[in-house]
Amino acid sequence: MKLAFKICIVGDPGVGKTSLILRYIENKFKDNYIPTLGVEFLTKKLKVGKEGIETSLIIWDIGGQHKWQTKLHLYLQGADGAIIIFDLTRRNSFTNLEKWINNIKKISGDVPYLIVGNKKDLVEDRNVKLDEALAFSKNIDNYPVLETSAKTGETVMGMFHKIAENIIIHKAKKQASLSQS
Repeated sequence: MKLAFKICIVGDPGVGKTSLILRYIENKFKDNYIPTLGVEFLTKKLKVGKEGIETSLIIWDIGGQHKWQTKLHLYLQGADGAIIIFDLTRRNSFTNLEKWINNIKKISGDVPYLIVGNKKDLVEDRNVKLDEALAFSKNIDNYPVLETSAKTGETVMGMFHKIAENIIIHKAKKQASLSQS
């Protein structure tokens, strides 16, 4: 069985969306910040779960700048899942998570998502604790919370595997409930 999933990566500007994708696709990290203009697409194949289900992730890197928000509905439409990134060193990016989650729910509907705190390597500059992010998630939908570092690569591969697994589980549950009705 071959699958392809549209994964939208969203979050405030400068949280490291593109850096996480670059680390995942090419195992590279760039220190300089270049904002994404609108949206960029990348694809990566992976095998998911114990069964080794062959999956293609079509990754949509969505610019976080305000000027792209008017096109957000076009970018999020048809998403199979999302990864919402915040910067562990910038509290305002954490505060804005609810806005990103609401946009995903409104436009993409009931799709799985991950909440991901990036820049875990910047220990001295940290402004958001894991406990806070877990409490936030529990109050919303209780979706998984991960911490990553695009710079070191920590948890980056696991993040993409986790969203792919969650999408497969979500689609299987949806299919099972449809066949029961």
